[in-house]
Amino acid sequence: METRQNPVLSKSIILVILLSLGYWTFLFFSSEMHIVFDSISYQNSGKRIYTQGWIEHFRTGPNREPLYLYMIAISMQLADFLSVQYQTIQKILQILVMLISQIMLWRILARLKIRPGIITFVLLYWGLSPAINNSALSLFSEIATYPFVLAIIFISILGYQSIKKNKLRRSLVYGLILGLLFIFVTFVKALFGYI
Repeated sequence: METRQNPVLSKSIILVILLSLGYWTFLFFSSEMHIVFDSISYQNSGKRIYTQGWIEHFRTGPNREPLYLYMIAISMQLADFLSVQYQTIQKILQILVMLISQIMLWRILARLKIRPGIITFVLLYWGLSPAINNSALSLFSEIATYPFVLAIIFISILGYQSIKKNKLRRSLVYGLILGLLFIFVTFVKALFGYI
């Protein structure tokens, strides 16, 4: 009798996540957030929210989507409390978003019954991808969309599966959750409002 290893408990997947964390830790200590182009606007808006509150932000704009700006404002508040640069806190938060997103990606692929080898490769790519890592260590809002987009995919899968099983109430609940997730992701990137 053949026993297939559960992709959720696979040692190779755990190793990939630990390898990713190690790589992100290396990048955390060896990289620096450069505040240029759109980052200047994000920084200024986050600082305005932190120092003057939401009323002032909305009185002058709003010039950007609010959720990522709130994340920056939280970083600034924590940085003041801990007496460190806010970019340090921001990098920590964004690496946490990367880790949460990687775990969500793992759960989605396992839910779809993808083979463990493919899951391992996808998670390794996620952890080592230069483009994804660049977004994690830059002051751009794309990083904040990752968990929302993955949650949308996951809830869509659950909704589809509940429809196939004729579970109407459950599929309606998933539909409501999807609506809320689309609202939140639009608060990170307005472009998602067109979906």
